[in-house]
Amino acid sequence: MPHGYGIYQYENKTVFMGKLVNGHKHGIGLLKISNGHRYVGEFDDELKEGRGCFSWASGNKYLGIFHKDKRHGNGMMMWTDGSVYVGDWADGI
Repeated sequence: MPHGYGIYQYENKTVFMGKLVNGHKHGIGLLKISNGHRYVGEFDDELKEGRGCFSWASGNKYLGIFHKDKRHGNGMMMWTDGSVYVGDWADGI
């Protein structure tokens, strides 16, 4: 299993740059997903956990707190049409 800092490319062309612990994303890293989405921030046991920024291929962005891979806590959502929401999130909504 991959362990330590490095660059890991998955079979589907998704790329992770950061720390792997026993093959799992952990700590701060960059995830470039093959569909054009990307996430920069904290991971814990493969899940987005803590502060981070998720960007969709469409250009929409969320900057804030994640818990168990979902937007949770204080954050800001910015849409490409110029709309912005700043506030609290719970379980992704």
